[in-house]
Amino acid sequence: MRTLFLYAALSCCGLASSVWADTVTLNNGDRISGTIVLLDGGRLLVKTAYAGTLSLDIKQIASLDSDQQFLVRQQRSDDGRLARLHGSEAGSVSLVYEGGEQASPIASIHQLTPHEPKKLVSDLLWSGSLHLAADFNRNENDSDKYDLKLASQLRHGRWRHGFDAQYEHETKNESRKTDRYTGGYGLDYFLTERWFWKGKGKYTHDRLEDVRTQSTLGTGPGFQFWDNALGAFSASTLLTHNRYRFANDEREHFNSLVASWDYRRYFLAKTLELYYQGEVGLPFTPAVSYTLDNEAGLRYKINSWASFSLRSEWEKVKSQQGDLNDRRYLMGVGVTW
Repeated sequence: MRTLFLYAALSCCGLASSVWADTVTLNNGDRISGTIVLLDGGRLLVKTAYAGTLSLDIKQIASLDSDQQFLVRQQRSDDGRLARLHGSEAGSVSLVYEGGEQASPIASIHQLTPHEPKKLVSDLLWSGSLHLAADFNRNENDSDKYDLKLASQLRHGRWRHGFDAQYEHETKNESRKTDRYTGGYGLDYFLTERWFWKGKGKYTHDRLEDVRTQSTLGTGPGFQFWDNALGAFSASTLLTHNRYRFANDEREHFNSLVASWDYRRYFLAKTLELYYQGEVGLPFTPAVSYTLDNEAGLRYKINSWASFSLRSEWEKVKSQQGDLNDRRYLMGVGVTW
């Protein structure tokens, strides 16, 4: 029994060491065990089992040791080389390349990104954000404006779920100028590491614009160009069925071809995020000329969960029954997970 217990304990230790195989030694002698996520902008991100993801100043790091393979860039213009990290003298790391080894000061490394084959099967991963933007003016023309937006993604195996919801409200001199809510759900199934099949549904209700309600269901192929520690980019082409109701109670049902995209890029060890997402539709009916819905913005992480955001949104529908042309520029705060 003692032998069996000892074997189980050693197996658990071996499993833990295989998962948390990286070691960071600080200048004060402290050691941090975890998984190195990224080195960028003078910061090192380390995912730990006991404190979440830590952001460390590379000037405070004495040595690095990892069994992972990294794409190492010494300068911004470098294409990078694959290497493993072994401990060296204080302030340096030994870069083990194929067929060679080179000592390098840690502070001179521009970027480290883990290099591993993209796995289709993964644990359940949930991420998202909730942001609130508000603007209150008190002068000759009093106005109140606020916008609440939720975006969430759930990933498991070959499946990727996307949920989003938004509510916008604006009053000017006690008169409503904007009153709209939107909800959407998307489901992606990865056929290969990059190709996926997408299904999407979206509903918008506006109490004031010419286009009062929009409901859309669509499906089609998509391609994931990249998805790593530095960002992600995907695009898809969908065949959709749309139902519109206008302020004059006229209705239009039509099909359309929609091209959509989702781009995001992280800077300064994920402290700053730039994103651009949207879609453009070409309806198969003369009643609606085209549809456009896109959003671009910046998010700055204040700490591990709070962020500050700036974003621009543009939604446009050109039709015979009435048009929608809404541009919004928003600034707000939120939480991410």
